[in-house]
Amino acid sequence: MTGTEEWLSIAEWREEPLERARALSARAYTDPAIFEREKAKLFRRAWLPVGRQEEWPETGSYKAIDLFGDPLLLARDLQGDIVALANVCRHRSMRMLEGSGRISAIQCPYHLWTYGFDGALRAAPYMDQSAAFDAKACLPRVRTEIWNGWVFVSMDANARPLSVEASELSAKLAHLELSSWRQVAALQYHSAWNWKIMVENFAESYHVMSAHKTSLQPFWPAAQSVGQQTDGSYAELHHSVDPVMGSLTVYILFPTTLISVSEGGPQRMVLWYDLDIVAHDRFILNLRIFFPPADVGNEGAIASAVQSVDFVHREDIPLCEAVQRGLSSRFSSSGPLSHLEQPLVTFHKYLAARMA
Repeated sequence: MTGTEEWLSIAEWREEPLERARALSARAYTDPAIFEREKAKLFRRAWLPVGRQEEWPETGSYKAIDLFGDPLLLARDLQGDIVALANVCRHRSMRMLEGSGRISAIQCPYHLWTYGFDGALRAAPYMDQSAAFDAKACLPRVRTEIWNGWVFVSMDANARPLSVEASELSAKLAHLELSSWRQVAALQYHSAWNWKIMVENFAESYHVMSAHKTSLQPFWPAAQSVGQQTDGSYAELHHSVDPVMGSLTVYILFPTTLISVSEGGPQRMVLWYDLDIVAHDRFILNLRIFFPPADVGNEGAIASAVQSVDFVHREDIPLCEAVQRGLSSRFSSSGPLSHLEQPLVTFHKYLAARMA
């Protein structure tokens, strides 16, 4: 069976209407070969969030990251743009920088080859006797775009611009002016389950009546959650508006940008589920909390948000872990989906189209 046939067999129902939709096959979550195909066909072609623009406050600000095995260096250049370059020296392939900070140029600590923020080689000591030396050797550049304050990268030179890909969702979020919001807290969780389990758990509130029966269900009942029809680049889940807590809307810009927006209650808040995907069965979740500019100094509201967000996520952890264990069993089956899980169908169709 080819890779394409294998994936299509996992989502063979992908063109079926919602009332006949089923869960993905267990292999989609447990097979390392599927994850390798996801890296090649999905993650290295999609737009992925790597931070917020305020993480690069001035010229020379940088952050080093690993993106599915590719070391990248993101820096604010002399023109004020955030650029992404390969963080691998063109000499003997040393990873040059770690962590974050501020630099005036990109210099490899091994033999002091030095590059500008455009990736061009500026200095290479004692290479004048090498006939193989190429003074035009540059660090490969990766595409970047800013979207609502998030910095995105794409390894695919032919990917549609993010401004086009996310245009429909951008219009829905425009009133929030998210570029001005700031992170006020972050929580980290080492998660022992497949990344798609996290996306699916985030995308539906069917489980709220059980997992969150005292934390979320009283305000946003599971049965009143409604998945919205979209252009296919994202999923959207609405909840009923509670007179005290206001509205809660969930958005997923595929494949991995998970955002929830709370409005009209005691505190306007945005959550970003920042996934650092490590393997087919684990990832690190950095759950970032954002407030609008007027509220970033409200320590009481921040403490309350941290407590409630952590409480709700810890309710999800044992369920997601148990799903991963169940998927690893020979008894696992692709069960039918509820109408309350409509965003999962949108997600699965996105996956099937790109993985095949």
